Amino acid sequence: MNHDATHCDDYKVNKCPKKCYRAQLTQDLRERHDLLFVPISWENFKGTNECPMKEEVSE
Repeated sequence: MNHDATHCDDYKVNKCPKKCYRAQLTQDLRERHDLLFVPISWENFKGTNECPMKEEVSE
């Protein structure tokens, strides 16, 4: 997967939908150990249009 994209800092393995692009990207990064020293962008997407769970945000 191309990791030249912003990863979700709010990602939760058992909470985020597997269909979410940001969740897939972030999970893929967690499983890769060859990217440890590569600059990576992070963002809080919770509560935005980028997050498919935006309606569920109440925390």
